[in-house]
Amino acid sequence: FRSQVNNSMIYLMVSNLGHTIETAVADLLDNSIQSKAQNFRFGFYYDDIKPKNSFLYFFDDGKGMDKNELNNAMTIGSEQDKSFSVHSKFGLGLKIASLSNCDYFQVFSQKDGGEVISKRMFYDEAKENLLTDENTNIPEKFNKIFPSFKNEKSGTLIIWSQLKPNKFKVKSHSDFFSISSKIQSHIMLTFHRYIENKKISIFYNDEKLEFIDPTIPSLNTTKLETQYFS
Repeated sequence: FRSQVNNSMIYLMVSNLGHTIETAVADLLDNSIQSKAQNFRFGFYYDDIKPKNSFLYFFDDGKGMDKNELNNAMTIGSEQDKSFSVHSKFGLGLKIASLSNCDYFQVFSQKDGGEVISKRMFYDEAKENLLTDENTNIPEKFNKIFPSFKNEKSGTLIIWSQLKPNKFKVKSHSDFFSISSKIQSHIMLTFHRYIENKKISIFYNDEKLEFIDPTIPSLNTTKLETQYFS
């Protein structure tokens, strides 16, 4: 089932609201925390042969969403409803964070051990419109990065594809690593209290992130290990 959700003017407005990659990821993490997640995992897949097939993923083991909640989360200008998970309650948070960095994103969610439901939103340049599809497929390469995903009982997975070239100027693994390093540093500093107080564990691929104490300047830099997947 495919539905038209808005015109090109709204797409241009939403996708150019000034989100940096770091603040966009922080937005998704903030949603996950409010969705009662205990773990948040994110990572990159870089395709050496076809760089345009590269993608980012974000997963939390929070409450997840049912079909109505997911539809609400993927609707531009959705009404706020406190009975919905925070992924939908922010109205534009998920959409702005995603569309400001990519032209195609997918959401997969599972609630209370139920069926995994999914939806994607993408910009159709030929039709000059945003479209949504139900029952989208997880990228084949994703299982190499996060093979235990299929064992999860609840949570939400977000995948960014067709990354915007003005945000992701990448020609090699090292370019991706530079971007990921900035994201990790931003998260370790912004969410230092959550990490320090063990309210959530945050992972970059399989590497657990520690916190950066903003009151100690000498600790505001960190050495990050390179992790490549191809």
